[in-house]
Amino acid sequence: MGLYAHPENYPPTLNAIAELAKHASQIQIVHRPHREAVWEYPPEVELHPSGQKISPQQQERASMVRKIVWFVAFTWKLGLLLYRNKPACVLIYDDLALLSLTILYKLGLLPVSTVLWYHNHDLLIQTRKLSLSWWAVKSQNWIFPRLDIFTYPAKERLAYFPMHRFKGGAYFLPNYPRINGPLGQLKRSSTPQKELRLIYQGAITPGHGLEECIACLPYHVAGCTLNLTIIGPIEEVYRETLLGLVKFHNVEEKVEIRPPVPYAQLANITAQHHLGLAILTQTDNLNHQTAATASNKIVEYAAAGLPIVYFDQPSQNSFLGQFSWAFACDLSLKSWTNCLQKIIENYETVSQTAFKDFELHLNFESYFNQILITNSIPPSNRRSK
Repeated sequence: MGLYAHPENYPPTLNAIAELAKHASQIQIVHRPHREAVWEYPPEVELHPSGQKISPQQQERASMVRKIVWFVAFTWKLGLLLYRNKPACVLIYDDLALLSLTILYKLGLLPVSTVLWYHNHDLLIQTRKLSLSWWAVKSQNWIFPRLDIFTYPAKERLAYFPMHRFKGGAYFLPNYPRINGPLGQLKRSSTPQKELRLIYQGAITPGHGLEECIACLPYHVAGCTLNLTIIGPIEEVYRETLLGLVKFHNVEEKVEIRPPVPYAQLANITAQHHLGLAILTQTDNLNHQTAATASNKIVEYAAAGLPIVYFDQPSQNSFLGQFSWAFACDLSLKSWTNCLQKIIENYETVSQTAFKDFELHLNFESYFNQILITNSIPPSNRRSK
């Protein structure tokens, strides 16, 4: 497996590793060391960090020369492992790791019998010409004819890939949590009595309705006070912006901004709340438009028994509108209070339904394991091409 990030930054990647480990005798993962590894990996897994330990933000701000050095080192390590081990299957995550695979393919260094599987987590739409990301997008035309499997978390994104050059099997693989993961084993919050605890988890940036949510916190809804936990990575400038709003609305005791925690710990924090914020307001951002199945946090809330509030727009309504535990909000005070009142009044029902939907069909295993079965992964006999 190759990914130009850390697997613990992407819970769906951890899901794939856990499921693959049930079938494979060995899983070797080349990755960028963006953080310390704290996840309890299956014994079949061996991590191969490439380059110095820096955060994704530091990597993004680095000079082009340093970026190229790190990328070359990553490609070399990936190629070396492929040469030594000749794996039955290689699973590549996202664009830069795919560019590494493309280079190895063009150099004739890929074993002909290896199944090549590409999963795209986030789309690269706008890139600077001749940057590594720009070359990564262009490389799709060169490698797609050689790919055997292509998986994607939102069906609307297929139009952005060279599917006319693809000869393998393409499969919808939403970024849902695992039934057998941390969220499937939790004790969930009881019906709110005097307090409704809201949580937003993930990258803390503009476009998630946090400003509007903070403005609602002074109010009582259905006899409940409102409290908000915000947890995830955040730039200091935006942190100061949010704290300024908190002070303006005099809700310092109602808001907690917490740094990111390991995924295994996050599940327990999520379950201590009543409602998850799944708001994405950037309607010109394709990753936001297609986040209903591509954002792992939405169904992570449901798996913890939390109903959600999401932004009322067509691209979100088309999927989330079918669920009784998902409430559309236009971010006005009236819309906020209407959503929260409905949730409080029907909490036990919507909470149980959210978990049941996760358990029955909104889970990672339902999709991922079918792909493994269809493609005989790991294959009992390597095929030649």
